[in-house]
Amino acid sequence: MPYIGKSPQFGVRQRYYYTASGSETTLSGVDDNGLTLAFTDGLYVDVTLNGVTLVAGTDYNTNTANTIAGLSAL
Repeated sequence: MPYIGKSPQFGVRQRYYYTASGSETTLSGVDDNGLTLAFTDGLYVDVTLNGVTLVAGTDYNTNTANTIAGLSAL
């Protein structure tokens, strides 16, 4: 049965926004809105840069818990 909304029984998507301040190659911790980056399965992470969707394993990796790494210098 389709479900729209937030519930502990269903997957909930969270968006995080980061603004680069130098030449970072990893993202983690608190974002611009005060939310702490957290995910349980890196296969379900979508990363975009200036509106362009990056390719997992090529443009970034999620090998370290709650960290987006392997980015080109932002």
